[in-house]
Amino acid sequence: MTLRRLFDFRGETGRLRFLCGFVGWWTAFILVAVALATWGPGPGRPPSPAVLAGFFLGLVAHSAGLLALQSRRLRSLGAPAPVVIAGAFLVLGWIDILALTKLTWLRMTWPMTGMTPLAGMAQLTLHLFLFLWPAQRDEAAADLAETFA
Repeated sequence: MTLRRLFDFRGETGRLRFLCGFVGWWTAFILVAVALATWGPGPGRPPSPAVLAGFFLGLVAHSAGLLALQSRRLRSLGAPAPVVIAGAFLVLGWIDILALTKLTWLRMTWPMTGMTPLAGMAQLTLHLFLFLWPAQRDEAAADLAETFA
């Protein structure tokens, strides 16, 4: 699989490929975060600029990859503007993390304890929709066409 396929916004993605890609992106992000945390200077000391830059680049790659994956899945569901819809949910998540969690003490339950109920329910609704809603055309054919494209 090339980098173009990981970050490509065109094409369609079936449910199984979306689930595997979603789990893969989160697993890769967690592994990169753990690796960068273990290379840090230790507890009580600030991380080096190289570690911060690596974490920031990993976060940007993770966000762009999930945005592309969600856009392809929304396109296979027949959404009118998949990049805009997926981008709106991404921006809502970032606003929630950076601002809304500072303004209120309300939080979701595990595993979304860092989110307010607004963003938590929005993300949960989006991902359940993407995981469970059938595509407009045959998903096996969409996955096969994407594999050999």
